[in-house]
Amino acid sequence: MRTSRSILCKAFTVAGVLMGLQAPVGAAVVYIAPDGNDQRDGAAAATSSPGVGPMATLDGALRRLRALGGGGERRIVLLPGRYSLQATPKIDADDSGSPKQPLVIEAQKPGTVTLSGGHEIKGWQVSKDGKYWSVDTNTPRGFHMLWVQGDRAVRARSPKLGSYFVGGANVRPPEPEARPLQVTKPANIENTKRLILPDSARAELNKVASPTSAVLMAYHSWTATTQRIEAYDRATGAVTLNPQSHWPFFTFGPDQRFVLENLPEFLDEPGEWWLSPDGELRYVPRKGEAPATTVAVAPQLERLLDIEGSAQSPVHDVVLRGIRFSHSAAWSSPFIDGQAAINAPAAVVLTYARNVRFENCAFEHTGAHALWMRKGSVGNQVSRSVFRDLGAGGVRIGEATLPRAAADAVSGNLVEDSVITGGGKAFPGAVGIWIGQSGDNQILDNEIALMYYTGISVGWTWGFGESAAKRNTISGNYIHDVGQGVLSDLGGIYTLGLSEGTVLRDNRIEDVVAARKTGATGWGIYLDEGTSGVLVEGNSVLRTTGGGFHLHYGRHNVVRKNVFGFGEVAQAKKTVKEDSDLVFDANEIITGSGKKIYDGNWGDVKDTGTKVLKALPPKQKPLAAGVRRPSTVDAGASAASQ
Repeated sequence: MRTSRSILCKAFTVAGVLMGLQAPVGAAVVYIAPDGNDQRDGAAAATSSPGVGPMATLDGALRRLRALGGGGERRIVLLPGRYSLQATPKIDADDSGSPKQPLVIEAQKPGTVTLSGGHEIKGWQVSKDGKYWSVDTNTPRGFHMLWVQGDRAVRARSPKLGSYFVGGANVRPPEPEARPLQVTKPANIENTKRLILPDSARAELNKVASPTSAVLMAYHSWTATTQRIEAYDRATGAVTLNPQSHWPFFTFGPDQRFVLENLPEFLDEPGEWWLSPDGELRYVPRKGEAPATTVAVAPQLERLLDIEGSAQSPVHDVVLRGIRFSHSAAWSSPFIDGQAAINAPAAVVLTYARNVRFENCAFEHTGAHALWMRKGSVGNQVSRSVFRDLGAGGVRIGEATLPRAAADAVSGNLVEDSVITGGGKAFPGAVGIWIGQSGDNQILDNEIALMYYTGISVGWTWGFGESAAKRNTISGNYIHDVGQGVLSDLGGIYTLGLSEGTVLRDNRIEDVVAARKTGATGWGIYLDEGTSGVLVEGNSVLRTTGGGFHLHYGRHNVVRKNVFGFGEVAQAKKTVKEDSDLVFDANEIITGSGKKIYDGNWGDVKDTGTKVLKALPPKQKPLAAGVRRPSTVDAGASAASQ
């Protein structure tokens, strides 16, 4: 266990806010400002003559530093304000620093600088009936998300809350096949593209002038797909969808859930918006908003920063400090997901990058994922940072495929003392922190909350095939309020494949709530297909719709000194009966009133000293030895305050 530090971010309020930014003698410092000019020299924070003063763009400042040359300290200082990005800035190998003198890119005052990929929209006009405001957006591209006065607005939808249930109105019975992903049989193909709507949804769609302008988001067990309505038969209530879903409808249960979006007829609740094909934006104002002062931001850039080297020449030794990354777009619509929103884009991407550090940064209001350390990313760090209001997930580490060469491997990265909260807003199947084919990473002392799917996912090989996800350490994290009753077959921590040397230790996981009508419920620690060689130790897992621990199948796993309690299905489950060499040692189980202790196949398990405790009221939160409670956080940083 690491020394006690708050697991919650103190970004923008620590002593670093008041830290002086005086450059040492010989240092090369370039200033940029929202109202700067790249024709200036960047040598001063204030303009003293036509050529002297702050520059305007990060790319311009990087070019200036390259021109200055020299081997001393190099810094780019961003003056306070919002930087509306017209193109994605790029840091490449030529910008690299050294271990002792990294390139530093920092806000003059942490938290006061925003790199935004959005276009500001003002000038609202009130409709004649007073029901909504409208404005010509004048954006180069359309958009699928919108923020109004800093809050993510809701695209006009039906129903307003929850989802529709199709019930038993399947077009044709599904035909079994080896994997639902391989949707090849005729009936299954039809069942990925056609639904007969229930009466409640038909009543709404029958009021609509142009139903084919709508999109349909279907919730499957652990993910969701967004499909266009290609045709609607008013007589039968059947919709034809495009493209084909990965999953046949009704695969995961008799109730197929969905919502309808993007029709002007659905625009009737405060905070909702709709964008016409010709760029007219309509918005229903919330109480207290006025047309003259209300500002909306429409995202236009998918990527807010590229840090990209090559296999032969990686970017290295760069520090980014105190910067907010906001308003990224996600042009992946429609979106067909297999799992974990794996194909959704990220706002900040590292490729062939080493020893890049993000300190006291914020990633917020994103269209999809926030930060991705992809191919060739080694030894990078995220510390004391905040990830909130995310279209998809917070941090992605690694690729979905095995590295083809040693230089492509992703390993040894660190995420610590950070908050990831409010994810999956556009891609519900996303994960707070996702580790794919990558090893030797550390995920330490973070808070992860308010995801619709899994908190932390480690590994991307189903079964006992080759895997690069070895020796990952997941320790001291506080994971809570995941699932939120939206998706299923999920976990506070979820693992896959051969994972020798991976450790899940001293994590606190609470309130994992899965959808109750479909799928395979929710677990605290979920060792899924082929998970092998994992130590699960000293964790506290309470209040899950499944149970505290679930092993699907795997080999040589050790589960010891954990607390599992208040699971609704059971406190621990093992699905496949096989010689798994699972050691279940010295755990403490709290059953709760009338709940099962074990479920599934436990005949081959070595159970040495599991203790069943007297049931405690759910409001009491016992912790495993060594697991500490999070300390009080600074205003605005806590997941509880989002």
